[in-house]
Amino acid sequence: MTEAPQPEPGPESFKNNSTEIVRNRNLYFIFRQLVHKNLHQLSHPGAKATYRPIAKKFVWANSEKGKPEYTEIEAEDATPKRFKLTGANDIEDLEIDAVVDTVMDLKAKIVEYFYEEDAAVKERRRKPLFEEILPFYMKRMEAAAKKNKSHLAAGKLTWADVHFVGIVDYLSFMIGRDLLADCPSLQVLQKTVLKLPGIKEWVVKRPVTDY
Repeated sequence: MTEAPQPEPGPESFKNNSTEIVRNRNLYFIFRQLVHKNLHQLSHPGAKATYRPIAKKFVWANSEKGKPEYTEIEAEDATPKRFKLTGANDIEDLEIDAVVDTVMDLKAKIVEYFYEEDAAVKERRRKPLFEEILPFYMKRMEAAAKKNKSHLAAGKLTWADVHFVGIVDYLSFMIGRDLLADCPSLQVLQKTVLKLPGIKEWVVKRPVTDY
């Protein structure tokens, strides 16, 4: 077997001068997760072992920081089938995955703002986040919930609902206000998930933290 020639470096790639390997850098979140997921599922290694072959072919901002998050999503993927929180077919599963990817995109935008240490940069990000990004995402997620009987996908309770409710308080904490204040269908969804057996008991006894 011979190694295929590497593409010429261009504006969407970086060339590692020590190895002469060209790596693609322009991958949207959903494709970054897909790359990570496909490699991880070959043998289900740890986050570090999964990241090493990815780093040989791809590079993007904070790529190493994202590996625990991607691995977390893959762990969630394995759980829903046990609790019947998946779709009834491949189309519904695709819809559910798309919703979760959207939630993770929203989280990434909020995290980028909240954890910015440069006060001037953070202030520049504030207006686009609160006036453009949050309204854009929340309007569409509320519409999806209204369409799906106060669920995010497939017209029923799925792991996308549980995932979203599991992080929505943290998202609200980071933006300093209730993310669901103007989203009645999403409020119903939150109440539905928080009343589920197991989750309801955990919420009562969970440790009290700032988040």
